[in-house]
Amino acid sequence: MSMTMQEKQQLMQELNAEIRQCTKCPLHRGRTHAVPGEGPLNAKVMFIGEGPGAMEDRTGRPFVGPAGQFLNELLALAGLKREEVFITNTVKCFISPHVLIYTVGGYKPIKDVQVGDLVLTHKGRFRQVVYVRPHETLPKGSEVVQLAARSLDGTNTHPLQVTVTPEHPFLVSGQWKPARAIQVGDRMRALGDRCEVCGRTYFVRYDRYECRTCRTCSPRCHNSRVDRHPETRGKARHTMRELVRAGEGKLQNLTSAERHRRRVALTADITKGLRGDNCIGCEEEAWEVILERLLKNHAGEYAFVDVEVIKVEHRQTRHTFPLYNIGVEEDESYVVFGLVSHNCRPPENRTPTTDEIAACNDYLVAQIALVQPKVICLLGSPALKTMLGAEYQISKVHGQAFEKEGMTFVPMFHPAAALHQDRYKMPLREDFVKLKGILARELSRET
Repeated sequence: MSMTMQEKQQLMQELNAEIRQCTKCPLHRGRTHAVPGEGPLNAKVMFIGEGPGAMEDRTGRPFVGPAGQFLNELLALAGLKREEVFITNTVKCFISPHVLIYTVGGYKPIKDVQVGDLVLTHKGRFRQVVYVRPHETLPKGSEVVQLAARSLDGTNTHPLQVTVTPEHPFLVSGQWKPARAIQVGDRMRALGDRCEVCGRTYFVRYDRYECRTCRTCSPRCHNSRVDRHPETRGKARHTMRELVRAGEGKLQNLTSAERHRRRVALTADITKGLRGDNCIGCEEEAWEVILERLLKNHAGEYAFVDVEVIKVEHRQTRHTFPLYNIGVEEDESYVVFGLVSHNCRPPENRTPTTDEIAACNDYLVAQIALVQPKVICLLGSPALKTMLGAEYQISKVHGQAFEKEGMTFVPMFHPAAALHQDRYKMPLREDFVKLKGILARELSRET
């Protein structure tokens, strides 16, 4: 007994609600909206893609970004309109080039991070970068969120600032939270350190993390650390004598401000080289420093602290910006400008994993059962292998029709692939012209 359209609509609404609440795989942590799919339940053609892009994640709708606009053009070649087809994905669940990521070689601009690099995660250990998303552009007028945070004890006079897309997740009060949902007063997780004098965990700004002469939490501990080092005390006495002899220093009648400035400048001079001068921007990192970081990693010595969000500003971009995104294995996180950030969902260049596809497979099967399309177009390799089998290769079978379980499947290149590589555009257009004939043949069988 066939279902009425009202019954189908009710079941689809329930299915979509379940998809939006799904937590079957880790992708749910980085999404803003799940993207169930959309289209008429009596559609003759269904399109199955790979996974939502940035615009889809913001809107909760499939194929609304650049690839979606190209898809609309292609549909016209097949004599179809967007509102006549059902569109879904096999998987239903992005920052400036100078954003700094903490790696085993120190802080490195995200534009220079490569697959295989070791980056520090929120668990205080180094893990490999497993994907780097191809450079995309954030259009003028797009929404972004600017966050500013400072240490809880108020010692950080220059707040951390980072501007990201609204869906980018950060670790807030132990939970992953998209930037658009972060509020003033929230506590974000940030990279800190442990004082080598008193043992207290404290916050260190990213631009000072590698430039410190001592790992100390306060002037008191810093002075104590300097005073304890025999070589440092000797250097201090020698340097002061030379300054006095040259008429550039004085031994008494110093104001408190003079004493503070002299202490800072003197300490930076006499302790230079004790821990190495490994500041941001150094292109070559000494192997002994990298080894030191790895040993610190294995000993579990990397420390994290909470910082307080003091400003959240939602704005629109005044011009286009390049977008960069990396993915880290296992812990799925990295440290950006000192703040703990989560991986985003799989980018279009990264094939969804078998587990991620399997987690969504029941939803996809249910959608097909409700719509019962005559033709299913498989956009990209993941959709092809999911529906027809791992032995098929998209480069060899695109544009061909395959019969299975009373339905016709037509593999095609993904529109996003054609946007990145022009050589796919012509075959894709030709396949959509073929689709017009395939659909006409299938519909003629009904009469």
